[in-house]
Amino acid sequence: MTNANLRHVAVTLFAVSALAAVPRSAPAQIGGLIKRKLATATQEQVSKATDDNVTFDDITLELTPERLGKVIAGKQAGKAIANGPNGASALRDKQQAVEAQVDQLREKNSKVLDAWDNRWNAIRSCRDSAFSAIGERIGQSMGMAVLTDPAIIQRMADISTAMQDAMTKNDTAQVRKLTEQLQGVTAPKHADSLAVDAKCGSTKDAPPIAAQITSLRAQIGQLANQVRSAEVAASKAELEKSGLSDKQLAAACERIDYYVSRNGAKGRPAGFTAGERDALKDRESDLKRLCS
Repeated sequence: MTNANLRHVAVTLFAVSALAAVPRSAPAQIGGLIKRKLATATQEQVSKATDDNVTFDDITLELTPERLGKVIAGKQAGKAIANGPNGASALRDKQQAVEAQVDQLREKNSKVLDAWDNRWNAIRSCRDSAFSAIGERIGQSMGMAVLTDPAIIQRMADISTAMQDAMTKNDTAQVRKLTEQLQGVTAPKHADSLAVDAKCGSTKDAPPIAAQITSLRAQIGQLANQVRSAEVAASKAELEKSGLSDKQLAAACERIDYYVSRNGAKGRPAGFTAGERDALKDRESDLKRLCS
């Protein structure tokens, strides 16, 4: 027996049972009662045919028309920043252009740069040894000063007290600042640095092409930091405009992407309520590549 026949039998039996339950003195009510029952049964069949069993929680939220509109507004706000003149996309293009420039310069000047790399390795080794010896000398001198020089004793005590206070308050910025001050007490003096430069050499001895590449690499680092900042700004705009958390927005995007992929394949996207499908269909033109 086909499904259509089964439905016909079920409806017939239901109508008979309805007739049996109605007093014979009220024949005019029979038609209205059957119509109401059939309408209810039909609505339940439609609901079962179009509504999936979807579970929502604090992360996966129902895509109501209002919430879907906010998701779209949030992602569009983020894209506007990301694709703007100071957005992550433009900054990445600049970074890649500088990286390509570095590659070209290294390829054209490989012999000069290889020779400088070898020379710089020797310079760096010499400088490390020289500054290590200076550090030991300063350390020994400071050790004596801490025991005998009242000014040094007071300064070290002040830094130590401030450091403990900053650590208690979990003030990492102040701890870093005081650490730099403490290192400055034992750091080589300007005269020491000049002496090491004269003995070992420095980056000032680099050929112009090496100095140019060093400058370009510094630009690459700065652009990388700017890209990260731009990404944070775009993400912040998405969350503020959508009113969702990052996890909620990610979950919504995952479901939207699935709907778009299945809808494009002419398949019925599962995992959505009938109301969600209506909302998604109404905004279908805004969903393509919305989250990608």
